Amino acid sequence: MNQKGFIDHTLGRVDEGIEKAWNSNKLKNLRLKMLSGEYIDACSGCYNREKLGYESFRQWKNKNNKHNMHLVSNTKPDGGLEFKGFKYFEFKISNKCNLKCRICNPGSSNSFYKEQSLFNTNYTKILNPFNTVDDFKKEFLKHIDSIDMIYFFGGEPFIIDEHYEALKLLIEHKKTDIEIHYSTNMSKLDYKNYNLPDLWKHFKKIVLIASLDGSGRRAEYMRKNSIWSETIKIRKKLLEFKNVDFYIMSSINIFNLTHIFDFHKEWILENYIKPENIIFNMVFYPDHLSYSVITPEIKQLFLDKAEEHIKFLKTYINEQTINSINTENVIFKIQQIINEIKNIEVNKEKINLFLTRTFLLDKIRKENFVLIFPELHSLLNYD
Repeated sequence: MNQKGFIDHTLGRVDEGIEKAWNSNKLKNLRLKMLSGEYIDACSGCYNREKLGYESFRQWKNKNNKHNMHLVSNTKPDGGLEFKGFKYFEFKISNKCNLKCRICNPGSSNSFYKEQSLFNTNYTKILNPFNTVDDFKKEFLKHIDSIDMIYFFGGEPFIIDEHYEALKLLIEHKKTDIEIHYSTNMSKLDYKNYNLPDLWKHFKKIVLIASLDGSGRRAEYMRKNSIWSETIKIRKKLLEFKNVDFYIMSSINIFNLTHIFDFHKEWILENYIKPENIIFNMVFYPDHLSYSVITPEIKQLFLDKAEEHIKFLKTYINEQTINSINTENVIFKIQQIINEIKNIEVNKEKINLFLTRTFLLDKIRKENFVLIFPELHSLLNYD
């Protein structure tokens, strides 16, 4: 749902009421297309992942909401559906973010807006579907009784005011027997006068999906403004909480292709992450930063590292008392990535665009990717 061009495929306007948007002509038509199995342009991201053999976001959502699937049969011939409240809320309230990640865009981080405008990209600096925090609270309270699960992402939800207002309202209304999920850059646990662990302790279950793509100075380069020592400090703090499930979402891109598995191994051995709680997100866009920007040398280095990591995980399964089935699923996904990388052909045009834009941002940020990622040096000399 949208008020101010929040995403490209707006289905309704929050300021006109969610109930009205629920049965807008666009949403009714979308339901009918989905039920008939028609191709939907807005779902291309999921289709691309599924084509490569990866679990897509829609498949994951369907799996986790199968207990509500019977409601689909209530869809009317015109695509309408009686509104009985939301079981699941997904909030992209704002693009407000404190980081400027290389693979991001101003639609997900307002901090990136000034730099990205150099590439003549048409973005609005600050996005928020609500005019005021009070408008958000008023709308949220209408649906608070029916909610079973909430998923916050951004921007960075931990620095967005509406996120904290939602938690306070849930606690005030004793609606705490729910799951709260986050996509977060995990750069801080406090904001203004709020301390997240103090709020989280009221809820049944918190699920954190941390966007982490590497460690040390590589992490700080890829996710500008992050401080790796703070990330480690926060992870150690989170280990104290029994109601917090922790996952890593690693976006596989040209910057981390050759060291992502070193990072995962490091955190597994430090007991910061369970092997089965690692999620891979293959970067397709922006194209010049995707995993397909590659040379034969980089490809071989990745393949060697991936095979080495599979051996490590298999040994780890044998030595530890862990959920071997889920860890074997991670191994299977790594094997899928291996198969995909093997089939990639060198694309000189992508390499040139990568170098042009990377050098430009390096100049602005006073950074040097060659010093941080010497393993990518072959991109400079490829003919």
